[in-house]
Amino acid sequence: MISSTLVKIAAAEEAEKEPQEYYPRCSVAGPERCKRAQTYWALGYPRNPFPGRFVILLQDSTFHEELTADWIRKSAFTLHSEQMGLDCDVLPFGTDKPRFCKLCEKEIAGNIVHGHTDGIITDILMNDSIWEHKALNHFTFEMYWKGDKYPLDYITQGCLYKKGVSKVNPHVKNICLNIKNKNTSQMIDYVIEYDIETDIAKVVEVEHSNGKKKYPDFVYENVIAIARQRFIEIEDFRSRNELPEREFDREEWQCDYCFYGEKCWEGYEQEFNTMTEDATLEGSIIELCSFYLEQVNYEKDAKSHKEELNAKIKDILRSQNIRKGKTGQGNPGDYTINWRLQHEERIMPKAEIPDDILPRILKQSIKEILTIRKIQAKKEG
Repeated sequence: MISSTLVKIAAAEEAEKEPQEYYPRCSVAGPERCKRAQTYWALGYPRNPFPGRFVILLQDSTFHEELTADWIRKSAFTLHSEQMGLDCDVLPFGTDKPRFCKLCEKEIAGNIVHGHTDGIITDILMNDSIWEHKALNHFTFEMYWKGDKYPLDYITQGCLYKKGVSKVNPHVKNICLNIKNKNTSQMIDYVIEYDIETDIAKVVEVEHSNGKKKYPDFVYENVIAIARQRFIEIEDFRSRNELPEREFDREEWQCDYCFYGEKCWEGYEQEFNTMTEDATLEGSIIELCSFYLEQVNYEKDAKSHKEELNAKIKDILRSQNIRKGKTGQGNPGDYTINWRLQHEERIMPKAEIPDDILPRILKQSIKEILTIRKIQAKKEG
């Protein structure tokens, strides 16, 4: 009744806003962001319109930050310097293009990486730490907590803030990256030490809101140097009106959610068809082809063998009218067998779908297919 209306309102309000101008800033400095997408932005290409649901998602993150800040204010920590403007790094280009920062109400030189920290927290021992808040989905939250991956973009952002803050407060000790699970309201804190002189960041502690702690001692070197080089490369592409190579396959989620996804992959089929054919391949690709075929053939043999064994086991069970049992006395090393029926829902075969419905449920796309075969010797005669 109201849900679909709210999504439309969110999309309409976003469409009325002026597009955000590209400039080097702390929030887009991380190494995990797509350089090609940022170059499209720098070149002034129009973005795809923001879907209403995505607009609401961004607003949700802002409200989560405000809620967390309110809880901090009720604790023994003091939260201050919220949205403080910071000049965090200097680039070797852009001095002729100053910009006006609405939050700071002043012009920022075009060669400055400028940003606004979420705040600084002071503990009861009067130690200051930069506070950066992120609200993420459950899947990403769990991935970070398990240590499968580290949030390099957010670590980079925090290190830039520390460099900027140190100019006005050299006593800031650490960076507290505060990540909230938007699905469960759980939180984790990354305590990050960053040395400006060596440009090295260390994650020295990760604490979950359930009280569990980890001490990974994760080290990320050349943090700001890597960010600076990205901005230099993007500016170089922008000045030449060119684009870097695509960093992701079109099936990956980064391309699905990209504001320039359609533009980026436009004409890809024609571009693909101009690639060289009948080439002579040398080097490491030969070994890779051999290993690839070994794996493919192993999987085929394993699947065929599994299906054959499956049929033999079921034949024995059927002949004895058994659907569940165990071998031996059910001791460790014995086996249990459970043969059961399970209801499933599957999409009808394409040939069975009525012609008037089929166009509405089919989505045309291009899929990349890699085929490798070993050349066999020709038979005589």
